[in-house]
Amino acid sequence: MKHVALIAVVAACLAPLAASAQNAAGTGPAMEHAQAELAADHWRTAFDEFAVLADQGDAEAARTAYQMWLYAPRLYGQVFPARLDQVQRWQALCGCAGDARVRRPALSPSSGEARG
Repeated sequence: MKHVALIAVVAACLAPLAASAQNAAGTGPAMEHAQAELAADHWRTAFDEFAVLADQGDAEAARTAYQMWLYAPRLYGQVFPARLDQVQRWQALCGCAGDARVRRPALSPSSGEARG
């Protein structure tokens, strides 16, 4: 049951991305490609592409990259690596930093990566 609820939360968070992509004038081919990869269940490729866009300051890509990073182990059965400073920037860009329902995974001491 928790899995269904988690999927519902992620779907609700990703829905504005699809709507804004359809309505935004400057969406661009990179965002469209990342969204197509996500829709095709090419999760790692989609994450990598959203991460690049998020690192360039795209708030919608930051929201998607952050949520994919956070929920990857449960939803995708894998971990998407990201540096702690990247994750914190994505949180700030998308306004996810104050989400009390989300506990950020601990930093891996050996690699400097924030692990999901």
